[in-house]
Amino acid sequence: MRGLAVLLLVACFCSVAFGDCENTECPRACPGEYEFDEDGCNTCLCKGCNDAQCRIYCPLGFTTDANGCESFCTCNTRETVCQNVVCSGKRVCNPRSGRCE
Repeated sequence: MRGLAVLLLVACFCSVAFGDCENTECPRACPGEYEFDEDGCNTCLCKGCNDAQCRIYCPLGFTTDANGCESFCTCNTRETVCQNVVCSGKRVCNPRSGRCE
């Protein structure tokens, strides 16, 4: 039983010391940097953005400012759907959904 406790302690230490982050590929990129959590893992939020989430559904997503931050409860229109959206990798903003695909 004592060996199991030591093994668990070592496993926990390794997770904290060496980062046990999932291989996170964020669908959207940030014009600047991403925020990282207390373990050093990527949160997929742009640095300086508020992570408050609105409870309404926007078919075209939420408006986005020049820093890559989504507005709080302001839905996109057809005119604003892909403004200020930076997609990662080979993804592009889909004007029908406002999401990087």
